Amino acid sequence: MDTRHLTSWKEYCCSKGGTVCGDGFTTLAANAVCRHMGHHAVISWRQGILYRDVQIGSQVIKLDEVECNTNDWLQCTSVRNTSHCTHEHDVLIACELALPRNGGYTEWTPWSICSVQYCGGGVQDRSRNCTNPTPRYGGHDCYGNETDTRQCNNDICGYFETVDGNGTKLYSEEEGVLLYEGGTVCIDAWDNTTANAICREMGHHEMISYRAGLLYEDLQLQREIKLDDVHCKTRDWKTCTSERNHDCTHDQDVIIACELAIPWDGGWSYYGKWTRCSATCGGGNRTRERTCTNPIPRYGGANCEGNSTQIGECNTFNCKEFRLAGEFGDTVTDDQEGILLYEEGTVCDDQFTNHSANAICKEMGFERQLSWRSGILNQELQYSKKITLDDVSCKSNVWSSCNSSKQHNCDHTEDVLLACESATPRAGGWTEYGKWSRCSAECGGGNQSEIRTCTNPTPRYGGADCVGEAVKTRACNTFGCNEFTLVDAIGNKIEDDREGLLLFEGGTVCNDKWTNNSANAVCRKMGRHAAISYRNGTVFKDLQIKLKIKLDNVDCSGKSWYTCNSTRLHNCDHSEDIFLACQTGTTIDGGWSSYGNWSKCSATCGEGQNQK
Repeated sequence: MDTRHLTSWKEYCCSKGGTVCGDGFTTLAANAVCRHMGHHAVISWRQGILYRDVQIGSQVIKLDEVECNTNDWLQCTSVRNTSHCTHEHDVLIACELALPRNGGYTEWTPWSICSVQYCGGGVQDRSRNCTNPTPRYGGHDCYGNETDTRQCNNDICGYFETVDGNGTKLYSEEEGVLLYEGGTVCIDAWDNTTANAICREMGHHEMISYRAGLLYEDLQLQREIKLDDVHCKTRDWKTCTSERNHDCTHDQDVIIACELAIPWDGGWSYYGKWTRCSATCGGGNRTRERTCTNPIPRYGGANCEGNSTQIGECNTFNCKEFRLAGEFGDTVTDDQEGILLYEEGTVCDDQFTNHSANAICKEMGFERQLSWRSGILNQELQYSKKITLDDVSCKSNVWSSCNSSKQHNCDHTEDVLLACESATPRAGGWTEYGKWSRCSAECGGGNQSEIRTCTNPTPRYGGADCVGEAVKTRACNTFGCNEFTLVDAIGNKIEDDREGLLLFEGGTVCNDKWTNNSANAVCRKMGRHAAISYRNGTVFKDLQIKLKIKLDNVDCSGKSWYTCNSTRLHNCDHSEDIFLACQTGTTIDGGWSSYGNWSKCSATCGEGQNQK
């Protein structure tokens, strides 16, 4: 038996209750029908008798003169008057099954409104759906998170501060933009008493000056105006009144300077750059400085502790050797590119080859050369040095096979830049775990795994392998096969009369062909008494979009599951998911009926028996 024809027949013919006459039927019509049934394209079609008992014995001809101008069934026409057809003209068709289609995310939605209005720290979220496209025919769900969150309005509530043009809080007496809960303050109703009250509220002594204006325009225009009509009766903030609503523009923002009054300890700045080494080779010293200006100690605050100058060793290598200098003159000891130096001068690239690069790398104790080129890595450093070697020509990868000259006709654009592979032991490191594999079973319990590799980096030159397991496994799809369940919004199983999302083998159920019979049959299949109600929708959207649609076309002729037909292929989205409530029923103990009449005695005399 050709199972492809059987599949196509069951998908179209029998679920619709009748056959299709081939009058006017074309390959274009065949493609439209196959696509309408959720398949990819037609393989073949013909007219005739394939299953005589089914076609002639139990089916009527339901459709004729199917004409299609495109592969879209919605653009096709047909008639139901089939009186001139016989079953010898029934359409027999084979369809190519659709290929799996992996899901893809839509663009992120805009960020939601912050959960707090002004200050104190809130949260915004955004989401995306796995519908661009929706996974179909066994394709993978989308990878990655469907929701994203970020913090917002993190300014401290009721908090004043002055800032500079970068938004950095000022700890000095310089003029700055006054902010309240991260927004600017309008100058309406201001006077000296108000200015002094706010300076004191910020922990300062008193106001030095205030005015309105655009001191840092880029900063101010990006902020909301958070406060207006600030008026204080005394220098105590508790006596002040203000309004959140305003009728201001940013050229009315308050610019203020306050006199500090509390002791202010000094703090070290970052170290500056190292000075040039006192020796080009053979060992020298270098220094770098820091200052007690971050901040400067004031009002009796303590000076910084420790030394302002740091001394370090440098250029400790032997003067009669090669070395690789990094961008800032330090010696390269790993696989990075550096400036090739010989006796602290650069090396010209004339006659330089891969043999030359390998021989010099090995001479410096590396394994081999990774790459070389000529050019400028650090112009200031290279032009401060002499060119001390040229015409390095090697017959093999060993320095003893090389010839060279200390005379040259080069400039520093021909300096050799070289990267060598380190020969020191390098221990292996794990990569991050990959994504979980597809579950080994759709239902009934399976396994999935995620894998990492010891390649970050790969162990080399006797370095240790990674410690731990490369593969992690976990159980998945532990729900029973052919099993229905009802769950709440977070996926917990519902055991009572509440409405829940209907799942089949862990996926949702589409409402195509769903009736009261379907609802009652499924409720009874789950051991419930009967259906209370059903509907479709996206009540549990966050849960639904993470699940596949596992069942469609649940068509039941009675209230028992054995009377039902269904398909695993579907043409649905999650707005068609079934939500169902079932009556659990109460426990009823058995009870005897009344006795019936006595039966006829087993003997007419001599003692017999009867029963009821």
